[in-house]
Amino acid sequence: MGITKHGLELAGFKSLGKDETVRGIFTRIEVFEIQGFTLNAPCHLPIEERIFNIPFKLGFGDSLNEICNSLVGDDFVDDEEQWKKDKLSAPPFMLVAFGPTGEHSSSGTHVKRHETSIATYDSFREAKDELKSQVDAVIPPLLTALAITFSNEQQLVRFIPRQSAFVGTTRDGTTIYDLRFEFSGGSYSSQRISAEQLNEQTGIALDRANQFTNKVADFHYLAANETDPLKRFLFFFLSLERMINSTFECISNPCDLAAVVLLTSNRPKLTESLGWLLRELQRGNGKVFAGLRARFLWCVTHRWNHMTDADFEIFRTLIEVRNDIAHGHESKPNGAAVTEIETLALRIMGDV
Repeated sequence: MGITKHGLELAGFKSLGKDETVRGIFTRIEVFEIQGFTLNAPCHLPIEERIFNIPFKLGFGDSLNEICNSLVGDDFVDDEEQWKKDKLSAPPFMLVAFGPTGEHSSSGTHVKRHETSIATYDSFREAKDELKSQVDAVIPPLLTALAITFSNEQQLVRFIPRQSAFVGTTRDGTTIYDLRFEFSGGSYSSQRISAEQLNEQTGIALDRANQFTNKVADFHYLAANETDPLKRFLFFFLSLERMINSTFECISNPCDLAAVVLLTSNRPKLTESLGWLLRELQRGNGKVFAGLRARFLWCVTHRWNHMTDADFEIFRTLIEVRNDIAHGHESKPNGAAVTEIETLALRIMGDV
């Protein structure tokens, strides 16, 4: 239920005149806390990029307001230190800016005017929808690619959403403020990276982001930002499953016995696992590839050359965890399984 006109007026909003309206162009800013590495500068040079031909700006640094100024020419908050306390958040941060849109007219009936700004209440839905569609298309593959590129076996890197801002500007430069959406998060460790590493890794991530389908990236994004262990595990598993199936479908001759024999001899780190697949095919079990275990192994042998027997065993164990949950034997995965599936997903997707 929305706020009534009476409620708006109690909050200090005034009714617009009969022919009065508010017009403006709008920007949406997404704020992420980076967990897993630190920076040594309040703000790095902004990056302008496109994913799926959608333009956006990307900024990194330790100062929320300096990053925001580099992207859109304005502070994000009045008091950074208080904002960090309220959000239980710490630098470094990444900001992603979308827009500006074309000019939109207010559909609302009330405003609250200040000296240099106007507050509106849910008055620019078309502009919000326009920017939200851009955010929904770009953020999942972008964050997935960034996490994959910056993480390694010793250090997982996460980009935790902290706040979104939908802000507009009138023709005379007055700022229009509207609703904001907030999030919260947990604890982590970090490693320091240089500006050169930041730029290099970000460039790699942006290239990768354009290669991910949203079918894969959406579930990885949901998993990365989920705090419930069960949901986190299942979202990562769905992301892995989609990646395995899409990769498998691109490989020809999945039942080529000669290819399996050759691969067995050329991949000593996968000898045991490939031996299992070879035995199944020798028995004439062509249906073996209906299962995710065999598909995973086939993708490993043909595309994911950095994987080993140990990775295959981890995946086999994760399938058992998923099955135990599905069949009611377990109500949730243990902490090790959640960490293992995230690490495995990053290792696989990092080969894209």
